[in-house]
Amino acid sequence: MDGQRLQELREDKHLRQADLARAIGVSLPSIKAYEQGRSNPSDEVKVKIAEFFDVSLDYLLGLIDERVSYRRADEQRQIIVLPGDLPDAAILDIRNFIEFVQFQNRRDKK
Repeated sequence: MDGQRLQELREDKHLRQADLARAIGVSLPSIKAYEQGRSNPSDEVKVKIAEFFDVSLDYLLGLIDERVSYRRADEQRQIIVLPGDLPDAAILDIRNFIEFVQFQNRRDKK
């Protein structure tokens, strides 16, 4: 797990390490060790952390940089994670294409 990322999530919510430990049911030394990279939480604790902060496990592990919601099961079809280095023009093209597909879909339903 990315300890720096955990610390940032905690600080963004203005929580002390003790607050987070209490909220997810682990000890204060465990939170300190996770943030310092001296220890990795169990998979069960990783899930608790992801649920608590509403971030994906991929984000928590440092695999992606987008803060995707943990509760995205219902939203999954609505989330598209784009590479961070796409130029603005390419993002606009993607949005326009999505709007075009939506327009065609509405037209076909009539």
